Amino acid sequence: MSQSDNLRVYSFRHPAKCTKYLPNGSESHSRNISVTSCKNCTALKGEIDRLQRQLAKLSHQIVSQSPETNEHNQSSKISTGNQGADELSNHNTVESQTEINIQHDVCCSTDQVITSDVACGRDNICEQHSIDGTDNVIQPYNQHSLSVFSNFDVNLLDKSTRYSHHFGNRSVAYYGQYPYTYNGGSHVPTSALENQYLKSILNALDKEYPSFSYNSAMITRYSNGSEFIPPHSDDEDCIAPNSMIMTISFGQERTLQFESIRNANMTENVTVRHGDVVTMTQVSQSCFKHSVPVVNDCKNLRISITLRKILPPTSNVGPSASVTCPKPDQMTCPQTKHHNKPIADPQPRGKSITVYISSSMFSQLNAVKLSSKSQDAHVFSYPGATAEGIKQRFHLDDRKNLINTSDVKNIVLMCGTNDVDLILNSPKHLRSKLLKVDGHKANAKCLDSTNRNIEKLVLKLHEWAPHASINIVNILPRESYVRNEVICDINHFISSLSCTYPYVNMIDTEKDRSDNYCTVDNFIDYMNFCMHKLKGKKVIWIGDINIDQNNVNSSQYKKLDMALKSYNMVQTIQGITRIAKRGDKYTQTTIDVIFTNCYSDFEKSVVLNDRIGDHQAIKCELICRVPKAPKFEKVEIRDHCKRNIKSFVQFLSEGSNYTPLVECDCVESVTVGLSEHIAEAYQDHFPSITVKRHEKFIHKPSNELLDAVENTKKAHSKFKKLLKKHNEGNCQQCGICSKCTKLNEAYEKYKSQRNHRTKVSRSCRQANLVDDLKAKSMKNDLKGIWKTIKLASNKNPSVSNDTVINSSSDPESFNKHFAEIGQNTQAQCLQLDNRISFSDFLPQRDSEIRFDEFEEVTGNQIISYVQSLPHDKAIFDDIPLRILKLATPSFIEPLTHIVNLSLKTGIVPSICKKARVTPIHKSGDKCDPNNYRPISILPFIGKIIEYFVSTQTTEYMEENNLFTRHQYGFRKNHSTNYLMFDLFDELYKSKSKNRKPGIIFLDIKKAFDTVNHEILLKKLIYYGFGGTVLLWFKNFLSDRYVCTRLNGRISTFLPLACGVPQGSILGPILFSIYINDINYACNLSVPYLFADDGALLFDDCCRRSMINMKIELITIIKWLSCNKLSFNASKTEFMIFDGIDDTYKLSVELPDTCIIISECKVTKYLGLMLDSKLTFKQHVDYVKQKIMKRLGAMYRSSKLLPVKYRKMFANALMLPQFDYLDTIYCRASKTKLAELDLLYKKVGKIALGVPQTESSITIYKDMKWLPLHLRRQLHLSNYMYRIMNDNCPTNFRNKFRYVSGGRSSDNCNLYVDRSSSHKEFYYLGAKCWNNLPSETRTISDITWFSKAYKNQLLLSSTTDPNYVTNNSFDHLYSPLDITQHHST
Repeated sequence: MSQSDNLRVYSFRHPAKCTKYLPNGSESHSRNISVTSCKNCTALKGEIDRLQRQLAKLSHQIVSQSPETNEHNQSSKISTGNQGADELSNHNTVESQTEINIQHDVCCSTDQVITSDVACGRDNICEQHSIDGTDNVIQPYNQHSLSVFSNFDVNLLDKSTRYSHHFGNRSVAYYGQYPYTYNGGSHVPTSALENQYLKSILNALDKEYPSFSYNSAMITRYSNGSEFIPPHSDDEDCIAPNSMIMTISFGQERTLQFESIRNANMTENVTVRHGDVVTMTQVSQSCFKHSVPVVNDCKNLRISITLRKILPPTSNVGPSASVTCPKPDQMTCPQTKHHNKPIADPQPRGKSITVYISSSMFSQLNAVKLSSKSQDAHVFSYPGATAEGIKQRFHLDDRKNLINTSDVKNIVLMCGTNDVDLILNSPKHLRSKLLKVDGHKANAKCLDSTNRNIEKLVLKLHEWAPHASINIVNILPRESYVRNEVICDINHFISSLSCTYPYVNMIDTEKDRSDNYCTVDNFIDYMNFCMHKLKGKKVIWIGDINIDQNNVNSSQYKKLDMALKSYNMVQTIQGITRIAKRGDKYTQTTIDVIFTNCYSDFEKSVVLNDRIGDHQAIKCELICRVPKAPKFEKVEIRDHCKRNIKSFVQFLSEGSNYTPLVECDCVESVTVGLSEHIAEAYQDHFPSITVKRHEKFIHKPSNELLDAVENTKKAHSKFKKLLKKHNEGNCQQCGICSKCTKLNEAYEKYKSQRNHRTKVSRSCRQANLVDDLKAKSMKNDLKGIWKTIKLASNKNPSVSNDTVINSSSDPESFNKHFAEIGQNTQAQCLQLDNRISFSDFLPQRDSEIRFDEFEEVTGNQIISYVQSLPHDKAIFDDIPLRILKLATPSFIEPLTHIVNLSLKTGIVPSICKKARVTPIHKSGDKCDPNNYRPISILPFIGKIIEYFVSTQTTEYMEENNLFTRHQYGFRKNHSTNYLMFDLFDELYKSKSKNRKPGIIFLDIKKAFDTVNHEILLKKLIYYGFGGTVLLWFKNFLSDRYVCTRLNGRISTFLPLACGVPQGSILGPILFSIYINDINYACNLSVPYLFADDGALLFDDCCRRSMINMKIELITIIKWLSCNKLSFNASKTEFMIFDGIDDTYKLSVELPDTCIIISECKVTKYLGLMLDSKLTFKQHVDYVKQKIMKRLGAMYRSSKLLPVKYRKMFANALMLPQFDYLDTIYCRASKTKLAELDLLYKKVGKIALGVPQTESSITIYKDMKWLPLHLRRQLHLSNYMYRIMNDNCPTNFRNKFRYVSGGRSSDNCNLYVDRSSSHKEFYYLGAKCWNNLPSETRTISDITWFSKAYKNQLLLSSTTDPNYVTNNSFDHLYSPLDITQHHST
C-alpha cells in the first residue's frame, strides 16, 4: 500500500442515491477508525494507543445514550492488523458499533498521516471507502463538490453579510440561536433572517441533507491569500457532543490543512473549491487540528460558512440529552422569538457560577475557558458605560435570565474607569483650572455622585444574586497627578464598601497583576507558530514580556532564552525599563524588550528617559539598506536608425526581383513569398541592440542637474561630520564659539545647494516634458500626450490593457473562451418555433441588381490608403507599421498583384485569415473572460485587402439603397448626432400630441461573435451578391484562426466556427448586413440601430397593459432566434416618457419560459445619459464628472507645462467632452447649462495660467474659443449646412422646405413649422439656418464654412457691447455685420 493511497479524498453519498435508509424511529451509530502506520515507526504507537482508549470510551458513551439500551443488545468490536473479529449476534435490531482497524505497512515515513473521523448518524450524508473498496476508513474530513452550492455568488453573499468581528487575518459574522464563544472571540445570538442570501443557501442545504442537525452558521471572510486562520480544533464545550461540523466554501480556491495534534509533522492538504462541502465530526477535533494557511499568489475573495450544533448556554447536556435543531427560518434569538413568554430556568443544579461584569475590561474574556467541571462562567461587558450605565444595561440584559441565581457564588465587578473620565471632563473641573481653584474641591459633588452609583450597582447585584460574593476590582493608577487623585478617592470608597457590606470584597490588582497575563508557555507557542510561518525572514518582536531579563536564574527566563536561541534571536534592551513600588520597596526590572534575528541591522537600541505609564520608553535605530531602483531598463530592440531604414527601403526597391511573384497566379504562394522576403530583409537590415529604455521616465537628467546633485551630497556630508563633532564635544550650543559658527555656515551652504538642485531639477523636468510633447504632437499622438501630462501631474498613467489582467491568467484559457464563445452562446439561444426561418422576415426583392465582380485596384490607391494609416496602428506583424509605410512603394508591384489576384479569384490568403486577439476590459472581474471584448489585430496585407473589399461593398449597398434608413452605424454621412436628431424629433412629436412614447433598449448577447456564417452568406445572396464576390466572402469566413496575447504571452491558434472579427474593417459592415432586415420584423415600433446598439421607439404606451411592447418584443425575440442571436434580458431595459417616478416590470410569456424586463428612469444610450423626463440633468452631471477628472491632472501639471501645450491639452482632450451631442443636451435647463459654463471658463483660465477672476472675454480671445452656447449654435449650423448640401442621411433631405417652394436659390429661408415645445430638430434647424448671414450660406466647403462662421461669432461676441450670454436652447445669436461694425 502506498502512502498516496492513504491520502485519498473520499466522496459523499447523495441522499437521493443512498440505499442505507434507516427505518423510522431507529438510529445507527457506526464508528470506524483506520490508522495507517509502520512497524518500525515508534512515533505513532502512542497515537494508536490513545485512539484505542478514546474509542473504547466513546463506544461506552454510545451504548449508554442509545434509547434501546434496556431492550436490545449492543456490542463493540476491536481488531488489530489482520486479526479476525468476533461475530456478534444481531437480535434483529439496529446495533451501535465501534470498530478500530490498525494496519501496519513495511515502509517507514515521517510524513504518514493519521486519519480519524466518526460518521455518527450520517449514513444518509456521507459514505467512505477504503483503499481496496471493502473496509470503512475514517478521515479527518469528507469533501465533495455539489452543483447546488456552486450556483451561489460569493460577491452577493459578501454584500448581504454584516461582519461583527474583524480580526487581523479574517472577518467573521455569526448567526445562531445560542451564543458561541471560543478562544479569541465571543458571539451573541443573531437571527439568520437578517441575511436573506444566507437563508437561501441554508434552504438549499436542508433540501440536500434533511437529516443534518445544526443551529448556528458562522461566515468567515478571507479577502485574499494573505488572510488566514491558524491551526485550531473546534473542541469548545458549547458544541454538542457527537455532532457533525459542516463547512461550505465559496469563491477563491484555497487549501485546507489538517495536522495531527500529537505529531505536527503529520499533515494533509485538501484543495477546497467554489461549492465544495467539507464535513468533520466533533469527536475528531480531539485528534486533529485544521487551518487555512497563507497563499501569496491568491488575490481573490473566499467565504466559508461553517455549520455547528451549539448547546444552550449553561446547560449541562450529557450523553442522554437531546437538542432539537431549528431550520434557517427558526435560527433566531431566544429573547426575540419568545419575548411574550416567561423564560424557563435552564441552569441545572450542582455547579457554581461566576459572573464577570465590566464596561470594557472583561470584553476579551472567554467564558468557555474560564469554566470548569465544578463551575461555569458568564461574561457581561458594556463598553463605555459608567457605573450607572452598567446597572441600567445589566437590568435590561436578557442573558442574565438564563442563569440560575441560586448557583451564583461569585461576581467579579470592575467599574469606575469611565466615571473618572466623566469627572475630569466635567464643566466644573475645567472651570476650576481657569480660576486656579483646587480641582479636588470642585469635583467633590461629581465624586460623591459616582460613589453613590457604585454603591447602587453593588446593591442591585446583591438583590439579583443574594448568595453571591461581590468582588470589586480596583482602578489602576495613571501618570496624571489629578487623575490619580480621583482614582485614589474612588478606590478608597470601594475599600470602605468591603468594610460596610460583608458580601463585598476588594481585589487589589497592583499586587498580582502578572497573574492576569498569558503564561510564558503560551507566548512561546505563539512565537513558534509565527516564526514557522515567516520561514526565516527578518523579525523584530517589541513589547512587554513581563519576564525580568536581569533574573537569569528564573525558570521562565530559561524557557524564553531557549526559545530565542532556537531562532537565532537576541534581546537588545539592556537597561532598566520599569521601576515599581511594592509596598515600601521599589523594584527595578527589564520587562520591555526587543527580540530580533537581524541584530546586524541595528545601529543602536537604548532606554529613553521618557515614561509611558510606569514604563520607560525604549528606542531602536535600524540601518535600512534599500537598493537603488534602476532608472533605465535594459531591453533588446531593433535598431531603427535612419541609415538602416534607408538601406532597408533601398534593398526592397533596387535589390529585389519581384518578377517570379508577379508572374505567379497562386495568391497563397505569392503572399507567403512576399511576406518571407520582407521579414528576412527586416532581420538583416535592423540588427538587435541593447538599450536603456526610458519611456516610463520623463525626467532625463542633464549634466547641470547631475553636478548639482553631486554638490548637494558633498555639502550634506560635510554638515553631518561637523554636526557629529559638535555633539561629541563640550559645546553648550552657545552659537558664538567657532564650532557653532562653522556648523551654521555648513548648514547654510547645504541649504543653498539643496535649493539650487531643486530649481535645476524642475527646469530640467520641464525641458524634458516639452521635448516629449513636441515629439508626440508631431505624430498627433493624443494618447501619448495624455500619458505625459498625467506623469507631469504626479498621477500614474493608466497601464496598457495587456498588463491589467491578472498575471496568473492563462492566455490559452482566454483564447479558448474567445474561440468557443460564439458556439456556446448560440447553443443557449431560445428555440421558439422551428417552423419559422430567417427568410420569412425577408420581403420579396424585384430588383435585378447584382454584385458579381470586384473592381481592380491600382498601386496608387494602395499607397494612398497605407499612408493614411496612423503610425501607432496595431498590425499582426513583427515589422512596425511605421517602417512598412516607408517601404510600401518599394514592393507596391507584388502587393498590388496580391490584392487584385485575391479579388479576381475569390481566394483569401490563409495568412490573412489569422488574427491576434487583444482583450479589452469592459467592466467587472478582470479574471473573467466574459468581461473582455476581443479585438482582432490583422496582418498588414490582410488589412489592405479588407479595406478595398469593404469600400466596394459599402458603395454597392449605398448606391442601391439596400441599407435600412434606420441603420446609422459605420456609414458615410451618418453619425450618432443624426440618429439622436431623428429619435428626439419623434419623441417630441408624440409628447406634443399628449401621447406617452416609450423605448426598448435592445441588447444582443455577444452580437459580433454569434453571427452565423451560413445565414450571413444566404443574406448576401438575397442582397445580390454572387459570382466571385460571394466566393470571396465564403472563403473569407471559412478556416479562420485566432490566438490571444496576454501578459506578453501568445497562445496557440484555435479555429473560429462563427462570428465576425471585432476590430477588423469588414466586421462592422458584415454585421450591419446581418441585422439589416430587423426593420421588417418591427410592426409596432421604429428601430434605431447603431451597429449592435438598438432602440425600439413606440409612439404611445399604456402602463396598464403595455400590449404593444409585449407583442413587438415577442416578434423581435423570434427574429433573433431565427438568426441564431441571443436576446440578453438582463441588459435589455425599457423607458416610458410619462414623468411617473414608479418603475414597472415588462413580462413576456414565451412557450417554454417567461422573460422579465425592468424599467429604467435613467440609462446610457450611445454616450448620452437619457432620463424619462427629458431634463438631461444626469447627462450634464456626467459630463462635469468626466471633465473634472482631467481638470485635476491639468491643474497639477500647469507649473511644468508651457502655455502652448496647456492650450493643446485643453483643445484636444477637454473640448470634445463639451461638444459630444451638445446639440441634443442643449435642451437642459439654464441652471444646469450654467454649471458647464463655469467649468468651461475654468478650463480656459487654467490653460492660460491666469487668475480665476480674469474676464471671460479675455479668455475667449486668447483661447480663440466661442462662448459655450455659441459653440452649440455653430455645431447646429454645421449640421444644417451638410443637410442643405445633401451630405447627410437620405431621410434628412426632405425634413425642411424652402419658403419659396424650391431649392434653386441658396439665399432663401426655410419654412419654420409650428411647434408647441420648440425642441424639435426641424424647428431649431430651420430657425438656425435662417439666422445665418446670406454670404455665409454660399460657401462651398464645410471646413471653410465652419471657420468663417466661427470667426464672425467670435468677433461679434467679443466686441458687441450688447452681447449677453443666453443658454436658452431656442435662442440664437445673430452676429453683427462685420463691415458695418468696422465703419462705426
